[in-house]
Amino acid sequence: MVMTLGMPAFLALLFGVFLIVERWTALGDARQVQRLMALAEAAAAVAHDQQLERGMTSLFLNGKDAAAPDKLTAQWAQTDAARAALITRAETIGLDGLPPQVAALVAELQGDFDKSADLRSAVDARAIPAPEAIDYYTEMNDDVLQLVEVVASASADAEVNARITSYAAFMTAKERAGLERALGAGAFRKGTFDTAVLLKMRAMVAQQDQALQFFAAFATEEDRATVTRLQDLPAAAELARMREIAFRFPETQDLGGVTGEAFFATTTARIEAMKQLETEIGAHIAAAAAERARMALIGFLGYGAIIAGALLVSMLTGTWSVLRTESDVGALVRAADAMAGGQLDVVLPEPRLRETARMGSALDSFRVSILDGQEIARRAEEEREAHRQSEAQREAAARAGKEARLAREAEAARLEAERDRQIAAEISAVVTACAEGDFSRRIPLDDKEGILAQICAGLNRIGEITDAGIAEVNTALRHLAEGDLTYRIRDGFVGVFAEMARSVRAANDSIARTVLTIEAASVTIDGSSSEISTAANDLARRSEQNAAMLEQTASALEEMSGSIGSMAGIANDAKDRMREISRRAETGNGIATQAMEAMDSIRQSSERIAGVLQVIDDIAFQTNLLALNAGVEAARAGESGRGFAVVASEVRALAQRSSDASREIAQIIGTATQDVGRGVEMVDQTAGALGQIVGTIREALDRIEHIAGAVGETEVGIAEISKATTELDRVTQQNAAMFEQTNAALGALRIEADALVANVAQFRTDKDELSAPRGRAA
Repeated sequence: MVMTLGMPAFLALLFGVFLIVERWTALGDARQVQRLMALAEAAAAVAHDQQLERGMTSLFLNGKDAAAPDKLTAQWAQTDAARAALITRAETIGLDGLPPQVAALVAELQGDFDKSADLRSAVDARAIPAPEAIDYYTEMNDDVLQLVEVVASASADAEVNARITSYAAFMTAKERAGLERALGAGAFRKGTFDTAVLLKMRAMVAQQDQALQFFAAFATEEDRATVTRLQDLPAAAELARMREIAFRFPETQDLGGVTGEAFFATTTARIEAMKQLETEIGAHIAAAAAERARMALIGFLGYGAIIAGALLVSMLTGTWSVLRTESDVGALVRAADAMAGGQLDVVLPEPRLRETARMGSALDSFRVSILDGQEIARRAEEEREAHRQSEAQREAAARAGKEARLAREAEAARLEAERDRQIAAEISAVVTACAEGDFSRRIPLDDKEGILAQICAGLNRIGEITDAGIAEVNTALRHLAEGDLTYRIRDGFVGVFAEMARSVRAANDSIARTVLTIEAASVTIDGSSSEISTAANDLARRSEQNAAMLEQTASALEEMSGSIGSMAGIANDAKDRMREISRRAETGNGIATQAMEAMDSIRQSSERIAGVLQVIDDIAFQTNLLALNAGVEAARAGESGRGFAVVASEVRALAQRSSDASREIAQIIGTATQDVGRGVEMVDQTAGALGQIVGTIREALDRIEHIAGAVGETEVGIAEISKATTELDRVTQQNAAMFEQTNAALGALRIEADALVANVAQFRTDKDELSAPRGRAA
């Protein structure tokens, strides 16, 4: 009976231990999230101060100050304080109590912090380029962001995991805003934006938008409403205006009066607002983790108290029932033993249970019937003795026959007494078996008559009712042990068995409702994890595609960078050649000018020669006239003038030849003069053309120099784009790896959910019956 009554308590204890262990696990996870969120908030403070230090460093290195300003040195101290707080927080929690990845990142950050003194010394001495210093701070902040991402994956709670993931995404957006502040403030301070800086700034703006979209996808409605306040900030509108000025600088070459300090102040106002929102989001997550820890603790203590109370009540009730039953049955057994020993005047106990009271009543009736039988036998014996004495004399002759008859009657009385003792022994054996928990024993009724038959039938009925009730309870417990929660103890019992039936039915209903709740929650978890896994798969696939495209883009940019480098060399060579051509063209122009001057001198000399030839022609004409006159005069002189006539004839012939020669020379000189005139015109035209060629060559040289400069800048810009694309490819691959890890975690969650569903499915429940209140529970 103890085992029978203890089985429900044992099963209730087993189920309660399962619930307590589940709540204890949830409590441990919530407290771990609280510790890690405290570490994440300290890391966020470090990232914020390092972002400020990075922006001030960029502003200083792009300016002309000889030494670091007081604000920067003060920021160094503030950053060191935030770093010390992070390390102290990690040591307070204990590196052994942190996930291995978190402990490794904390150790790596501590090593990076120790190297900051050398960097700051180089910054103070202006011995480090601004891009290199910015990259150093950016790498440390990337480690801080990775620390927060690892914290997000440390929780087994899907909702808390999603909220911390959104927190990390918002921190990423804030980090990109800080990098935009460092780049923009330095460029505005320097007074110019090169292509690399503009491309990086555009990338930072795009990454901020992408990170905020990722945040909105995982954040709660409360956190999303908190972040929407960023759009209403005056600094947001002013920052948009400054961005537009910076992005249009290659076209306008105008900074619109924006200084590096003004850009730094505007972006800092927006980042400070983001820091406040980041703190609020972290507080929301910490509050949610604290609430989950509180609920888990309440659940743990509540389940423990309920189980302990239920066990205590069950043990007390069972012990009280067993003790009361054993007390009543033991008293009846002792009375039955005394009656079997012949002590029929024993005082029967008054049992407190209805069934044992009926047993006591039956036993008392049995005792009374035995006493009545003994009294009847005694009276019969007395009557026989009186009759024998009165008839002794009258029946002297028939004494032998009478003695024989009396002997038979005595034997019959002895047999009847023996039968009564046997019946008492049978009753005692049945009662003893009942006291030992065996209610299957029955008293045979075939040889029983009268009141004895009623007593034995009553005892048999008590055994049947008790055996049936306990068997029904055992059947219900066996079904419960097999996971069948649909079995119900049939109605028809009364008294303590009716109370036991109601208790078992109520226990089955309570366990069934709990199992159905667990089953519904398991199905919901499995469905949600399946949807999240599908989304994570899609996101991982798109991230892999983006990574492949970025890798192709990086390769193409590298090839383009090589081509543009070759073009830059060709442009520089063409610039040198054009300079040589320009020099030679200018020399040719000078020679053409000299030729034109020489041709003009030849023209002038030809004109003077033509004048001289005209004089010679006139002299030849005059000489011819003189020779003609001399001939006439010689003819007039007759014979004495013949010699003179010959001389005059020769002089005339010589004058004629001189005139002819002068005319031929005049013709030649005229032709030469015309040729020289055309040559002068052509040389003049050539000089003009050479002048135009020289001007054109100078313009071409200027353009080629501009092209060479632009190609050089383009080469630098494409190199920066290639570097940024490579970095984006690395980040995209990290995101893809993170999504794969998320998918693996979701797969494990689905496996656990499926296992829980399979375990819960072993219980058979009646859902329709549990959906409405049971009328029989009363």
